This record gives sequence, structure tokens and C-alpha cells, in this order.
Amino acid sequence: MDWLSELLRRLWMLMRRKQFDADLKEEMRLHLELREQEQIQTGLSPREARQAASRRFGNATVLKQKSHMAWGWDWLESFVHDIAYGSRAMLRSPALTTVALLSLALGIGANTAIFSLLDAVMLRSLPVRDPAKLILLGKGNISGITGDFARTELYSYPFYRQMRGENQVFSDTAAICSMTNDVHGFVEGRTESEPMNVQLVSGTYFTTLGVRAFVGRTLNDADDNSEGDHPVAVISYAWWKRSLAQDPNVLNRKLKLGATTYNIIGVAPPEFFGTKVGEAPDMWVPLSMVKEVPPHYGGYKDNFSESLLIMARLKPGISISEATSNVNLLFRQILLGFPDAELSQENMQKLDRTKVPLTPMATGLSALRRQFSEPLQILMAVVALVLLIACANIANLLLARSTSRSRELAVRQALGARRTRIIRQLITESLLLALAGGVLGVALASVANRLVLRMASGGLDTIPLDVSIDTRLLLFTLAVTIATALIFGTIPAFRGTRLQLTDTLKAGRGPQGTSGKNPLAKALVISQVALSLVLMVGAGLFLRSLVNLNNVDIGFNKENVLRLEIDSSSAGYTPGEPREVALNQQIEERV
Repeated sequence: MDWLSELLRRLWMLMRRKQFDADLKEEMRLHLELREQEQIQTGLSPREARQAASRRFGNATVLKQKSHMAWGWDWLESFVHDIAYGSRAMLRSPALTTVALLSLALGIGANTAIFSLLDAVMLRSLPVRDPAKLILLGKGNISGITGDFARTELYSYPFYRQMRGENQVFSDTAAICSMTNDVHGFVEGRTESEPMNVQLVSGTYFTTLGVRAFVGRTLNDADDNSEGDHPVAVISYAWWKRSLAQDPNVLNRKLKLGATTYNIIGVAPPEFFGTKVGEAPDMWVPLSMVKEVPPHYGGYKDNFSESLLIMARLKPGISISEATSNVNLLFRQILLGFPDAELSQENMQKLDRTKVPLTPMATGLSALRRQFSEPLQILMAVVALVLLIACANIANLLLARSTSRSRELAVRQALGARRTRIIRQLITESLLLALAGGVLGVALASVANRLVLRMASGGLDTIPLDVSIDTRLLLFTLAVTIATALIFGTIPAFRGTRLQLTDTLKAGRGPQGTSGKNPLAKALVISQVALSLVLMVGAGLFLRSLVNLNNVDIGFNKENVLRLEIDSSSAGYTPGEPREVALNQQIEERV
């Protein structure tokens, strides 16, 4: 592996650069001494011999540079020098550097913050095994309980069992209650209740997703076979950490939801939040316990009590079109096979028209996606405009600085520096500036994300979205940073090095004169004004819409109005019983 040995050799030379230079200097000195001795032996004087040896040996500086090129990476060394020079240039212009860094931090930070939200809501795959193989029957657009014939969004538990057993295209199938249950439960040993978000799922939920327990085990099909007989729960890692302080004996703990006590059988892995983006259940309970979990929904065995979403994993080699054909065939057969099916002419016509679509579920389900996808895309376009304005502003500043540096650049070109070399150095300076702004932007984005989530939540609880800084976000920020550096750095670099050396050295400034007389600078100012105008008009329209919405007459006085929800089931009350009615009346009278 010659390339590997070559790589190691060059890296070793870079790490021992000073030692290499010292060894090279000593070796060159020995060569000169040997040649000098040879010349003395031919009859030359020591002075003449030294001069002759030096002529034959050649330019020591050139030989040293060739040795560096042979043993190291000349471009890398030049890049390091450019970074050092650029750092000093930034320190020499503190005002320009400060303005540029603030502009970049705001522009890159805003783009990073909005992209992290966009990524979390729309782009990121579920943290499960091979998410591309997951599909959903229907589109998952609604939640609740229906009893309609031939619905394609929600399904009954008997329908799910038959679909799972009779299909030929899925390696496994799972059912998820379309609603999460917000209840007040008790941890065994505690006297105060606490809010718990409970997700009812089939016993095949975790195996279909390919998710293994972090502690203990997950639900299995046996937990879901008989109604009300398996009071078990898998808790989330976040709830285990928040409520149980990561108790190592968690598998011996119990929970009380309503009148039923549940055994904790496992803890989900840290990265797993469920299958609904923007919702993070505290625990998962078998569907067979649906009547025991407040608010005690019924209809577990009813053929047309439809409240479930059905998720499945495609078998290897099966396409979505093949699966769609098989599912639609079974959909008709299963519904017609239910003994209590209403086979009226209207229902049969509806069944003939109905087709079950299969929706890819790699990125999970999300009401947030339907609600915020368009606003997030608009925001992404807005912050991109903000970044372009920042780029135009910084490009103008760099053009002005290139005017003051024109004599310096002219001297370097006069001394033999190639124009491409100087352009590379100026772009490196821009990249260094952009990277510093990018670092500040990431820090700003991490703070902005939390504020945006809190504002979007509209309540005390923040929407559970993972917007932490990860590899994807850092790669996006790096790409934006490099693109930004090229946008605002390339034009000033090419413009600033286009010099008439004689005139510049005589006059002490570049031919472009002041930035006010520079057509390019004027164009940048015009672009800034145009982009800013677009943003101002958009902001004005948004504020006007906001004011109009705030002034809408909703039919009652909305000042000092609060909504109160009471979960009496945690205290053993059954919904609708006389005791609960009396309790609600007493609370209303006292409030």
C-alpha cells in the first residue's frame, strides 16, 4: 500500500517540520563543504572554492522549497500561512470584522435555526431500523373514533388483526391508537399524581419498527391477545430520566392509571420518541388495555369502531404498488366478511369507489408537518434573503477595504506573487471570516430554536422536537458558511487584484477610487435595498394580517378567560357517574 506509506511519511514530516528543516540545513551545509574541499584540491583558494561550490550547488532557498514540495504538501502550508495572515488582517480591522461577524452570525444563525426545525419536522427519518420500508395504510390525516363504512384513514382492531394475518406483502404489521391519552397517574409509593402521556399500541409495535428496549423488554403479541389481562407498560427514556431519576430497579416499579396498576417491563432507547413527530409519549401500553386507561374508550372488539392507524413493514423485494394491490383486495374482503357490515347500496357503491393509499412512513406521522410545513418553507426563503443581504453588505465592506489595501497588493504582485495566489489568500480570509461567523451562528441558532419552540407551543409545555446540534446540522451550516464565503469573498478578491501596478504604486491607491465611484459597489447597495424592500413588504403584510386576526370578533369577551380540564379518573371516578357530576358542580361553584 504505497499510498498509505506516502501519506504517513508526509504527515510525519508535517509534525516534525522544525526537525526536518534543521536536518535539511545540516545536510546542505555538508554538501557545500564537500564541494568546497573538492574545489580546494583542484588548486583554488578557499574563497574561490566557496564561490564555485555555491554556484554548482544552486540556490539554497529554491532547493529548500523543492524539498518541502517533495516531502510535504505545499498547498497545505500555503493555506496555513493564509489563515495566519488572514487572522492578523481581521485583528487589524476590528470595526469591519465586528460588523461582518454580527451580520454573518445573524444570517447563518437564522438559516441554521430554521433548517433545524425544517429537518426535525419534515426531513429527518425515524430512529428505527430501515425506516424506508415502513408504510402507513391511508394518509394519517385524522384522529379520533369513527363508525363510517369503508374509511381509509382509521381502522378497527378486528380489521387490523385480519389484515396482519392475511396479507402477503408485509413482514409485520402494527396498530397505533390515533389519539394519545393525557392522564394523571401515580407512581407507586407516591401520593401526588403527575401528568402522563400514554400511547396505546399493538403488541407488534416495537418489533415492526425494529426497536429494542434499552432496559428490560418491549411489548409483544402476547401482551395484546386478551382484553384487560396484561397491565404492562414500556416507558420512554426521557420519562425514566425525568420522573424516576433513571432508577436502575425500574423493572420493579409500578404505575397506576385510573383504577389499574401497571408493571413497567422496559425502557425505550434514548433516541426513540415514537412515530409521531412533535409528540413524545411517556409510555406505551397494549391496545388490549384501552378500557382501563382513562378516559376508558370502548369498542375494542367492535368491527366498525375505527380509531387505529395501521403501520406495516414491506417484505424484501415488495414494491409499494404491489403492496397497494394486495391491501385493497384484502380491504374489500375483510369489510364484506364482517357479519355486522351494513351492505346497503350506498355503502357498496362507496366501497367500489374506495382505494386505500399506502403512504411512506420513513419520516413518521406528524400533525406539525401538515400545520407548519408551508410556513417553515416560507421562513427558510426569508432567512435566505437575510443572508444574501448580509453577503452584499460584507462584500461592500471588503471592496472598500481592498481600496485601502491596493498598494499592499500591488507591492506583492510587483515582487513576483501571482494574481491567482493573492486571490486565493483573499478568499481564504473571507472563508476564515465566514467560519467565525458560522460558529457564532450555531451558538445563536441553539438559543433561537428553544425560543421558537416555546413561542410555537402556545402553552407551558414545549413541543417535543429534537432540534439539538447534530452532524446533519453541522454539515448544513458548513455548506452555508462556505457558500457564503464564496458569495461575498470572490467578487472583492477578483476586483481588488485587478490593478495597474505602476499607477497604483505611484498613487498609493487602486484605480477604482472610492467605493462611491465604484459601479460594483453601487450594484451591491442597490441589491441590498431591493432585498430589504422585499422583506419589509412581507413583514408589513404579516403584521397587518396579525392585527386583523387579533381584532376578529369571536362573539364573547375573551379577556381574563381560562379553560380548565379536570381528569377525575385518576381519583377513581368514572366519566358520567353521579359522583363525578357532583364533583364538577362543586368545583364550578367554588371557582
